[in-house]
Amino acid sequence: MSEFLNELKKYQIKPDVDLVLRVILTNGDKNARKHYQDLLRDNPEWEVKLILELAESDENLHQYLFERMAISELNSLQDAVKMLMRF
Repeated sequence: MSEFLNELKKYQIKPDVDLVLRVILTNGDKNARKHYQDLLRDNPEWEVKLILELAESDENLHQYLFERMAISELNSLQDAVKMLMRF
């Protein structure tokens, strides 16, 4: 995932998570942004990993995932992300 994040940085693309827990890419090169957004949509496991990576530096996102994990009695944040992405 660090390679992927480095590629985003190279094109000055900023990853973020929207309200329905999907990664959105902003700023940077428009064509590169579309390419990487398509890659994420075609590889949901990458999107899950990226959300977990973003949660490490975003306390609000981390707390939200932790609460969902506890409420749903799941075993991991990854399970919480996967559950939330289904909706």
